Amino acid sequence: MKCEAFMFSKNILKPKTLRLGDTVSLVSVSSPVPEDVIEASRDYLLSLGLNVVVGKNVGKRFGYMAGTIQDRIHDLHTAFYDENISAIFCAYGGTSSNQILPYIDYSLIRKNNKIFMGLSDSSSISLAIYAKSNCISFHGPTGYNFGQEGMSAYTEKYFKKVLFSSDPLGTIETDNDWVAIKKGFAEGEVIGANLSIIQSLIGTPFEPDWRKKILFWEDLFMEYHTIDLILTQLKIAGILHQIAGMVIGKLVECKEEEYETDETFEEIISRICQDSNFPILSNVNLGHTKDKISIPIGTRAKLLVGETINFEFTESATQ
Repeated sequence: MKCEAFMFSKNILKPKTLRLGDTVSLVSVSSPVPEDVIEASRDYLLSLGLNVVVGKNVGKRFGYMAGTIQDRIHDLHTAFYDENISAIFCAYGGTSSNQILPYIDYSLIRKNNKIFMGLSDSSSISLAIYAKSNCISFHGPTGYNFGQEGMSAYTEKYFKKVLFSSDPLGTIETDNDWVAIKKGFAEGEVIGANLSIIQSLIGTPFEPDWRKKILFWEDLFMEYHTIDLILTQLKIAGILHQIAGMVIGKLVECKEEEYETDETFEEIISRICQDSNFPILSNVNLGHTKDKISIPIGTRAKLLVGETINFEFTESATQ
């Protein structure tokens, strides 16, 4: 049955802070998850002192998807409905999470608000939850990172800090890789996903309100001319005229091979955003990189790009 999606006018809701002994769920909203990834993910979460429930259809296969739309909706709704489950983590990526967006019961999610963390393709669900349920959601590690790839010390630090503490995430640890593309200062709610997911939501009922937001994005295996194409679409759609700031993650295997160009990545971004007056920080540890911060979507942050660079989350994500 298709569920109606709607926007709430109430204040944004924060989930409860994760605690030792809590039960969490692994679901797949996109691709089927190999058994070894499921087992390794479960082992990692157990090592954190959590109990783990695996969605019924996580390993199921229907084409290149983890079961039908109904199968994936069943696991997602079951996890939100179960009052014993405190957090939901996506187990894997893929290409088909947007198929289930019209069938999600967003009122159920708001009524049973809890931690939901997605990455890559499943970040469409994180953004939709923020946009339609008006709840804080999270962009961070998935079951693949928990198990097959492994959690680096950097990734685990921010994962624990954002979920197991009711304090703001605070100032993100800087490194010499950060690139200041455009100077300035911004303050506002942080929202984002990988760039192709952002593009897929434009013009849909699940597109978030971009006004005065700090937009983060990242992607992988994407040619520079494709990034140019998508960002230009965001510009024409008016999104780049609404946001307050931009944070770009470390792109994985993104380069230009199809066409000859003398523009660097930074020059491409500067050209597209030349008419905009917001700060742009690039090459930040988020997204598909080994080291990644867990971003609470919908919380407030400050972004300073200049002689001094500072990216600081000033609002707690859980309570």
